[in-house]
Amino acid sequence: MSAKKKAGGGHWFIWLVTGFQVLVVLGFFFGLWLLFQDFQFSRRAASTQAEIVDIEYSSSSNGLRWSTQSLNTFPVFSFTDQNGTPQTVKPIVAMDGRFRIGETREILFDPADPSARVQLIGWRFYTGIGGIILLVTTPIVILGIWGRVRGKSHKNQQRLKRNRKARERRARRKAEKQAKQPD
Repeated sequence: MSAKKKAGGGHWFIWLVTGFQVLVVLGFFFGLWLLFQDFQFSRRAASTQAEIVDIEYSSSSNGLRWSTQSLNTFPVFSFTDQNGTPQTVKPIVAMDGRFRIGETREILFDPADPSARVQLIGWRFYTGIGGIILLVTTPIVILGIWGRVRGKSHKNQQRLKRNRKARERRARRKAEKQAKQPD
């Protein structure tokens, strides 16, 4: 085996593990950001009764022959904001549920920009997605931190020192053995 191959042999694995760690940490902070956004929205949002004036449907499939198509429901809400201005808003995310035109539902909206985001009371999309992301990434982040802290413990440092000395002894013996062999 050439020296060039031997020197760069394991770097791909280090990059793979480092990339995974970076993605997990980014996912963790993205989950926190989603929860924070939902918390901020619910703090500043105003609630009102809104009438469903239209229901838009959008079907999607993954293009496979035997796939099932899912039907996405986008109810269009009409309400009057705090200034008395009539607003008609369609949510940006499809909502599951049975909606009928003419039915009224309690919604949350942003008073600063009523047409930007509307959300049914009790329906938290960002909290759900953020919670799932945090559920997956939090144990990995905790294990990573615990491994780093554990790796710096006194007992572990002694073990690493013993292993390093043993490697140095083996390398010395190997060098001495090669020096004794005739060429």
